[in-house]
Amino acid sequence: MIVAEILTAAAGAVAAAAPAALLLRRMHADLDAARTACAVARHDAAHDRLTGLVNRAGLETALNERADNGRPWSLIMVDLDDFKQVNDTFGHAAGDEVLVEAARRLSMAFAETGDVVGRFGGDEFLVVADSPEHQASSLVPWMRALHALKALRQPMELESGHRVTVTASVGLVQVLPDASLRRALRSADMAVYRGKVRGGNQLVEYGLPGELAALEPERPVARLREMTGAGRDLWAVRR
Repeated sequence: MIVAEILTAAAGAVAAAAPAALLLRRMHADLDAARTACAVARHDAAHDRLTGLVNRAGLETALNERADNGRPWSLIMVDLDDFKQVNDTFGHAAGDEVLVEAARRLSMAFAETGDVVGRFGGDEFLVVADSPEHQASSLVPWMRALHALKALRQPMELESGHRVTVTASVGLVQVLPDASLRRALRSADMAVYRGKVRGGNQLVEYGLPGELAALEPERPVARLREMTGAGRDLWAVRR
């Protein structure tokens, strides 16, 4: 009799605890779902929906981090040449394909460097990169930018069956720690503009006043072309 009473009491306790345990499991599930939703929202807020690259907001975060870390860094701006012709000739869906493929190629070009690759807007991309602090490796940003330039110019196969070749004008700025972020962006944009004036499909460095000399006192463009194998892709613009 006593055993039966004990078993009955235990069963009652278990039955009473069951709703509480179920409620606790539901609370944990809701918390996990909320955490996942927050993580997705944070990712979406910092990434471009079409290409999957970091978007302008994410790039601004990366730019501010580089500007505050007290080390040299590089800014590489990539603007596709005559992209409007792709949209006009093949349609906007084809244009989106080109943007996605360009983003993929840029991501691959900088996959091993840890640099931040993002879509700055429209057909313009931005790479925020660390620069070596010692003079002997100051060609590294040039080599990275040239690698991206050459990767982009390879023909692209569209889903429609058409084959298009899209080139880019690439602007490079090597930035010293105390440089103005706004001026660095403006200089990169000017370098891209100079490249387009020269016909596109090339890399141009635009030095901030006084900074190019500080990074490389003697850097003849002809010697750079020889060292990098850039041919006519490479120009240096000094102010």
